[in-house]
Amino acid sequence: MKNTLLVLVLIFNSLLTFSKIENVKLIYDKNEVYKGNTFKVKLRIENTKGKVYYSDVYNRYNCESFRFTLGKGLKITQNSGKFLKIKVDESFIENDVSIKLNYIYKTSKEYTFKIVVHDFVDELELIKLNLNSDEILSKSTVDFSLVGKIKNGDLVNFDERGKLKYDDIDISVLKGGSLLSSSQIEIANLTKNNPSLNVRVSLKKNPSISYDYSFKIYCNPRLTVNLKGSNGLDGLNGIKQISKARLFTGGRPGLNATNGSAGGVGKRGQSRTLILNYVSHTNYVDSVIKVDIYNEANNKIYRTMFLQVGKQLLYIDVSGGNGGDGGNGGKGEDGFRGRIYLLGNDDVFADDGGDGGRGGNGSDGGNGADGGDILIKYTKYSERFKDVIIVRSYGGRGGKSGRGGFGGKGGDVGNGGKGGGHLGRTGETGQDGRDGRDGRDGRVRYVFID
Repeated sequence: MKNTLLVLVLIFNSLLTFSKIENVKLIYDKNEVYKGNTFKVKLRIENTKGKVYYSDVYNRYNCESFRFTLGKGLKITQNSGKFLKIKVDESFIENDVSIKLNYIYKTSKEYTFKIVVHDFVDELELIKLNLNSDEILSKSTVDFSLVGKIKNGDLVNFDERGKLKYDDIDISVLKGGSLLSSSQIEIANLTKNNPSLNVRVSLKKNPSISYDYSFKIYCNPRLTVNLKGSNGLDGLNGIKQISKARLFTGGRPGLNATNGSAGGVGKRGQSRTLILNYVSHTNYVDSVIKVDIYNEANNKIYRTMFLQVGKQLLYIDVSGGNGGDGGNGGKGEDGFRGRIYLLGNDDVFADDGGDGGRGGNGSDGGNGADGGDILIKYTKYSERFKDVIIVRSYGGRGGKSGRGGFGGKGGDVGNGGKGGGHLGRTGETGQDGRDGRDGRDGRVRYVFID
């Protein structure tokens, strides 16, 4: 009895010694405390002797040793002992919130901390627009990014979810293009009225924070029209079949694999009629080459393009789509070993192993499609500019054949004590498929019109 009391006294004294905490601090990244975000917290504990401990080192004092009371809008999502993860509610509206904690072995002392919850929109001082291109070319697509500078001088990127969101701002293309998304702008053609790209970025919450940016548009020397046919899909590979589980499988042959599926056929390139004219236009200082591109089906204008003489070329691609590759055959299942005797196999002959399953056949590649045909009509004034139209009208490549799958391995002989028995035979390899046919090149014709 005395020994038991002594042990209890020693444990109690050790707990008292263990609980003599002088100070506790929260360690976290202050910039990660904002609405909707989850931030990580660890503890710094200093005892009365000046010894410092961290909750994520040696684990002498850990987060589970404390009782936490969080203010409204905060929620503990994870307590690993080494650290906490605390989420700030998306609808949080206050500037700060408190966190209180007590050491569970000595609850009389309470440690209180005020946590500042940032609203980076309110702290925003500058919005910077960066184009991911050294030169802005007409009739092109340009990627851009937005960066905000907050009051403490830190730079914060705008994104879908984060400290600064795209939803916090308005992006307007005032001139020289159109907004495709929160990170892309389509640049207009270079004309007298569109010498530059003008973009305005403003804060929804405070429209007085607004910035205008202007970038010079340069003439794009290479304009493109893509009317290619789409590629066929690749065929699916065959599947190795798996036998259903059975108690006795001695000498059973493996299952045959399935065949691959055929590659898809490419789609033909689109045929078009082009009419070239040399014209004057109010948007341009000098005369330009006007190219009207007509649909093949209804003879209506599909697109009109203007080329500046000596500065721009038009590339039109009406090549046929490639055929998809054929799927490979699956691998045959291995044959099963001959019958296995757990007891009493001395007086029996060994059973044959099962034959391996046949590999699946590879499938044919899809045929490549023919290239589209282009008819270019020109007048006596535009005849000298025929060479500004460069046509690519190649036939699509035929898809590659699928390979036949390997046969499964033959099964081993059984364990009959009298021997005998034969190994199972390896399954046959599946047949290879055939390559798809290449498509034919399209034609380009020129016709003079009055």
